[in-house]
Amino acid sequence: MVRDKLQGLLSSRLGRNTGWALFAELAQVGSGLAIFVVLIIALEPAEYGRYAAVGSLAVIAGALAHAGSQFLMIERVSRGGDVTTEWGHALGTTLVGTTLATVILLAFQPVTEVAVLPFLLLVFAQLSCRWLAETGVSVGTGLKRLDISFVARAGFATARLIGLALFWFVADHTLESWARWGAVGAGAGVVFAIGSTTVMTGVRPSLRPPTVERLRRGLPYAGTGGTQSLIDGSDRPILVANGFAADAGRYALAYRIALLGSIPLQSWMRASSADFFQKGQGASGARANLGVASRMTKRAIPFSVAIGVGLAVLAGLGEVVYDGKYDGAQVMLLTLAALPLVKALQLPAGNALTGADHQLARVGILFSGAILNLVLNLVLVPRYSWKAAVATTFVAEVAVIIGFWLALRHFATADEQRGSPSPDYSPPRT
Repeated sequence: MVRDKLQGLLSSRLGRNTGWALFAELAQVGSGLAIFVVLIIALEPAEYGRYAAVGSLAVIAGALAHAGSQFLMIERVSRGGDVTTEWGHALGTTLVGTTLATVILLAFQPVTEVAVLPFLLLVFAQLSCRWLAETGVSVGTGLKRLDISFVARAGFATARLIGLALFWFVADHTLESWARWGAVGAGAGVVFAIGSTTVMTGVRPSLRPPTVERLRRGLPYAGTGGTQSLIDGSDRPILVANGFAADAGRYALAYRIALLGSIPLQSWMRASSADFFQKGQGASGARANLGVASRMTKRAIPFSVAIGVGLAVLAGLGEVVYDGKYDGAQVMLLTLAALPLVKALQLPAGNALTGADHQLARVGILFSGAILNLVLNLVLVPRYSWKAAVATTFVAEVAVIIGFWLALRHFATADEQRGSPSPDYSPPRT
């Protein structure tokens, strides 16, 4: 019986797309993990902490810099919009936004203690290149062709690995050297991601400038990524700025490992994003998405708990990382083992709000959580270092979870009180 259900899932469109999304996530995380392992071997904890601080700034800025154009493209393409037009606008908006974000981030360069040129190269790779490549990934998501997304993301990841190999075998093992070779690999990855998507779809995008209407519609989507990135990553620059660069390096190591446990859930969410938009249309959208999100959460909780237990058991691996120079990361990983469960409780409700056209509510809740996280980090990190970073992360994430589910139930109740037609509670189409 279980075998029949598994075979049925794998043969369905959602099952295949979830598989492709999982492979794409694994390609991205695998390359990131390889970079992570090589850098913690090559760099001292303090130097890796500075690298992590730059990376956190790039992630936070990048989530806002594309102005939500890629999520807007997924929404419109999944609802029948023209791929050429939507991709062109996404590319143009992302190019302009990441360029402006890079200029703004220069103001934070002294905080990271990284020289200007390596700082710019690191930002180029982790901000501009990453999000330009993601436009190709998003085209596949909007078309419900996650094989396209996989090829684009895997190609970008492979190009980054080539840059990593050049750094390891050809260059001296310094942060400045990695900044150069990492930028070369990421730049090549962008060319491949956009080129492969063009070949597989037959669509040749042309750069289109941002418009006021698209910025108005897209910025709430950017707010989701930006505020979540602020919750996830604001602690590392604050740790470095307060003289805890080595702790920032160890904490970045532990956090990266803990996030690996969320890969299956993130793949499932990516594969289901177009379905949330489709079911969320109309007057009963929040009611329909509430039912879907509730069932997805119930299914995700047991797996997330099991993954968290596995992370707790494996926390001792931190003791053997490169002759113990990252000793202490194992305790940090143990405290972060519940992170996959937190994501399982949060993501379905958040995506349900987005799919039902309540993105502003989602952004507002995330923004409140991000401000809470930032304030607590600024107050507590100078005294308690990484322990404060862990505590403030969970406080903010739990506040966001409560806010998401309360908001989703509120909108679903409002649908019912308006006498909206009975929604479609069926699972995503196969």
